[in-house]
Amino acid sequence: MGLFQSYQREGKGVEKSAMRPIRPLYFFELFFRKFWKLMQMNLLYVGLTLPIWIALTMFLFSDTMENNFSLAYVGDFLYVLALIFIVFSPVIGPATAGMTYVFKSYATETPVFQFADFFEQFKKNFKQATLFTFIHGLLLLSFSFTLIHSSSQLVVGGSSTMSSMQIPLLIVNILFIFVSYYAFSIMVMFQMKFFDILKNSFIFALAKLPLNLFILILIAAISYFLFHYIVTGLLLTALFLYSFSGFLVVFSVYPTLEKHMLIPAEKQQLKLEQDEK
Repeated sequence: MGLFQSYQREGKGVEKSAMRPIRPLYFFELFFRKFWKLMQMNLLYVGLTLPIWIALTMFLFSDTMENNFSLAYVGDFLYVLALIFIVFSPVIGPATAGMTYVFKSYATETPVFQFADFFEQFKKNFKQATLFTFIHGLLLLSFSFTLIHSSSQLVVGGSSTMSSMQIPLLIVNILFIFVSYYAFSIMVMFQMKFFDILKNSFIFALAKLPLNLFILILIAAISYFLFHYIVTGLLLTALFLYSFSGFLVVFSVYPTLEKHMLIPAEKQQLKLEQDEK
């Protein structure tokens, strides 16, 4: 299977479906059909990651709110978010893996016991998901430092000496977001070493750059709207945001993983079984 060599994880099979509607239409068809279940998953995810919401809500309603989207504000916000990722990585990462597995089952219309399978995948992928989220937090932390340092230099009238580092770190952080689109799906679909998950996810992050950018822009636009209307935004975030974003990501990346990893893995497994006979 070349670059995407992997071992398929035991579990529920993949349904080989017939003709499907146009994928954007199919996404909304599935989304509204699974609407209440997606809301339940969103509430579960928010409940497990409640410290995030408490910390971010306190930050959003603090005095720094008046400096929205200034360099200092963005740096402080990312700093808080990075610390949350690092400290609560043992919860955020595994919860994301569990939710990804459930959403993958929704996207492929395969049977799933959403709560039982969520916590099963939470435990199965605990180490890898925690490590991935911890690394994500460290990358975010490094970028927030450059913004905070740069803003402090501007306040005292000096020129920013860190600007040359901000662009590369910004690119790295955005790329790692794209990597995360694929990493959690690969994690729950295949038995692979952590480095191999990162390698394959990095390749897909670059190979599917237009798709990944579109997903990021769409989620960012929705998040900006919710941020702009704080009270309504917090309510909608608690009910829908993570489910919509997570399901959109899983639904969008699954065809790529199916084509380049799942189908080759199934063919290899079939060949091995035939050779044994």
